[in-house]
Amino acid sequence: MPTAFSSFTDRTTLHPPSRVVTPTGEILETDGVGPVIRWDGLTTDLEPAGMEAAKLTTKPLVDRERAKDQAARDTEWGASAGKLTDTAPGWEAHEADMGELSDWLKSPALTHPRFGDKLAFLYNAVTNGSQAKVAAIQAMGDAARNATRTGQSGRATLPNVTERVRKATTARDAMKIAAEEAERELRANGVAVPD
Repeated sequence: MPTAFSSFTDRTTLHPPSRVVTPTGEILETDGVGPVIRWDGLTTDLEPAGMEAAKLTTKPLVDRERAKDQAARDTEWGASAGKLTDTAPGWEAHEADMGELSDWLKSPALTHPRFGDKLAFLYNAVTNGSQAKVAAIQAMGDAARNATRTGQSGRATLPNVTERVRKATTARDAMKIAAEEAERELRANGVAVPD
C-alpha cells in the first residue's frame, strides 16, 4: 500500500541524489529531478554584502513610506493646531512646555520637577480633573460656612454655583466659575476687588 512518502521514496530510488563541487566552491545537489545550489561556507562571507544589497534595494520604499507617514502626521498636526487655535488662542506660547510634557510622558521617569507624579497626572487627565472640581466645591462650601453674615436679604447662590462647578467640563472652567462667584460675593459685601 502506498504511503504519503512513497512517491518521494520511489523518486529517490529511480533518481538517487548526487553532489558535485563546482570549481568556485559551491555544492551542487540534485534530488534526481532538479539541481539545487547550496552556498556552504560562502554564506557568512556574502552575508554583509547581501544585507547591504537588501538595504539599497528597499531604501526607496522605506523612504517613500516614511515620507508618506510624515506627510500624514503633518496634516494631522495642522488640523489639530487649527482646532486648538480656535479654542485656545495663543497656545503657541506654551508649545515648548507642551513639548517638555510630551517628552516626559514618553520617558520612563515617573516624576518630574514641574509636572509632578506621572500616575497622578494621568489620573487627572483621564478623570478630567475631577479632584480639582471636588476641591473647588469643598472650598466654596467652607467659604459659605465661614462667611460673615450681613443683614442683606436675598437668595443663597451657593447651590446654583455648586451645580455650575459640578457641570463644568474642565477643572479650569470649574475654578473660573468659583473665582467669579467669590469675587461677586466680595463685591456684594463691599470689599474692593481689583479687575
